Amino acid sequence: MEILWFGIVLISLLAYLLLDGYDLGAGTIAVVERDRHTRHQIIEQVANVWDGNETWLVMAGVSLWAGFPLAFGVLLPHLYIPLVVMLLALILRGFSIEMISQRDGAVGERWYRAFGIGSLVAAFAQGFALGALTRPVAYDGASYVGGSATDVFSWYSVLMGVGVVVLDVTLGYAYLYLQGVGDAQTLARRGRLGVVSTGVLAVLALALVGATPAGMNLSTPARAIAFAGTMVFAVVALVIASLTFRSSAAAGRRSGTPMAAMVTATVAVVVAFLIGHAPDLAPGLTLDDAAATSSTYTFLLVGIGLNLPLIAYYTWFSQRALSRRSPVLAPEGEMPR
Repeated sequence: MEILWFGIVLISLLAYLLLDGYDLGAGTIAVVERDRHTRHQIIEQVANVWDGNETWLVMAGVSLWAGFPLAFGVLLPHLYIPLVVMLLALILRGFSIEMISQRDGAVGERWYRAFGIGSLVAAFAQGFALGALTRPVAYDGASYVGGSATDVFSWYSVLMGVGVVVLDVTLGYAYLYLQGVGDAQTLARRGRLGVVSTGVLAVLALALVGATPAGMNLSTPARAIAFAGTMVFAVVALVIASLTFRSSAAAGRRSGTPMAAMVTATVAVVVAFLIGHAPDLAPGLTLDDAAATSSTYTFLLVGIGLNLPLIAYYTWFSQRALSRRSPVLAPEGEMPR
């Protein structure tokens, strides 16, 4: 039963990584856009979906707390620093969207920058937290016994943070192509930048795999082959994303292919990570160690399990409804809800 529940936690985390990833990336892109109207248009698109996308983070946290209480009690204090930074950055983003809706142009400019900085910091903190999960977790079998900041700080965590920022920016470019935000010239420029970001992302992915700290389990040939095959699949998807960014840039028009390729590449990397680390949730903490009782899972499947399809349907409906909406720039000060 714990495998099924871990699947729910994983689906929630993956949905959050992808959905909030593209709006974090779009927010980061917006802060470097020179044209004020284009920045406003990007944030208008993000304003429609960002709060719904973050619902998956709540689902992941509640599912981990309820289904794997030991993991929640051990990993949360282990990741306090990056998670607190992430939450503060997400709060800044939400507040910035409301402030951008004000008609005072001077205030708006400052909060445009704040929205972009919040997006960038949140993405980096998420990657830093993922990198920290590759480090040993100090616990005595029942509770967390660590406490030093050096438990999570490492060059690998920093590199993972940079990798997630680049991933989110690339997803952001793909999302803006999917929605057709901007004129043909703007889309062409983003396509060229998308080619660059996918190339940087591929290099970072290979560097992260090659420098993964001790703890990756590739001891059996089957596991090693599965890991290598999945990573090759991810690289192929990144190549396809780069090529479609290039072709979309030449055409200067809306396209959903870059997003499909980036989603495929992201899922493949997550699967490769699982292959290399299963059955550990973190070094020294296995799935069986952290699992709740069977009766708990039965209760949770009735409560949380029934909410999962509802959230999935809402996400699908909101994305589908938004994709049909013409990306016409709304007047400044009128942010949609």
